[in-house]
Amino acid sequence: MSRYSLNSINEGSRVDVGYDALLDSYFLQVRVPDDRGEVHLKRWLGNGMGSLGSDGVVSIPEIILVEAAKYAAIPSDLLDTLLADRNREPEPVESDPVIYAGMPNQEVRRHRPSVDPSEGVMITIRPSRVFTRDRQLAMVLLRDFLGDEHRARRLAREFAALVVRKLSNSRPWLLTERDLQEAVCTIETRFGLNWIAEAMCYAGEGPRVRPEAQLRRAGRAKKRPAASTNSKHPMPASV
Repeated sequence: MSRYSLNSINEGSRVDVGYDALLDSYFLQVRVPDDRGEVHLKRWLGNGMGSLGSDGVVSIPEIILVEAAKYAAIPSDLLDTLLADRNREPEPVESDPVIYAGMPNQEVRRHRPSVDPSEGVMITIRPSRVFTRDRQLAMVLLRDFLGDEHRARRLAREFAALVVRKLSNSRPWLLTERDLQEAVCTIETRFGLNWIAEAMCYAGEGPRVRPEAQLRRAGRAKKRPAASTNSKHPMPASV
């Protein structure tokens, strides 16, 4: 999640905009003080609390900025910043050096020096009545390499077409961690998939966050010290 605190037009108010990758939604939050100086949430757009028409999700940052301009000054580069937050390139998968080897008899072995013996370990590929062997092999390799079932399932079909179908059935083949890293990055870039490691899901594919949970999150954010409003540029705040 990215969050930027803007220079509020009204003294004492706090205006935040940003991008919530878990929901794949831009958001605006406006907090204003009451007569006793306590800050309350006045306006919330996107981030699970949008209009019925958007189902709580705002995919166009201009909608957020037009509304935010009613409460704060909008830096000229903020639109580009918000677009970059959503459209960032997928990052390479962190992995120990590993080699996957296939034999003409359909046997597949893995060798990861940190955990496997020198001869490697056998990888079992169970037959399926639904998927082809290429799809099954793609799923097995990705599950082992990525360590996440959901991510592997999401990429298996494209990985089978891009990598597995090019492997020979009549002679041995090898795939290294670099081969898999490049294939995963290629597929995720092609389909605009951004993996959120801390949430173990792709942007916009995580669990829906109910309004009550969003309001509790807002309450926690309210207790944090407000960012300085003297800067001409938005200041990132950790969330």
